[in-house]
Amino acid sequence: MDFIKYANAYLIEHNIKLKIAGRITDKKSQEILKGYVKGNSNIEYSGLVDHSTVLNIMEQAKAIIVPSKWLENYPTTII
Repeated sequence: MDFIKYANAYLIEHNIKLKIAGRITDKKSQEILKGYVKGNSNIEYSGLVDHSTVLNIMEQAKAIIVPSKWLENYPTTII
């Protein structure tokens, strides 16, 4: 949720679409995300989707962001 918190104003200002897919099990995080989605038409939350849908979203994306608070010993792992 931190990424959306900090990027929300930028998304609105530059009319950038943000698509989020995946399961959110924490109720507090679900409510926070609902608030952002409701307040910004540029944010779309799909919830848990199947593999082919994820691939479709990724193929259409200009960029993919994988935010993480995990300490990486080798930060280029995702690359």
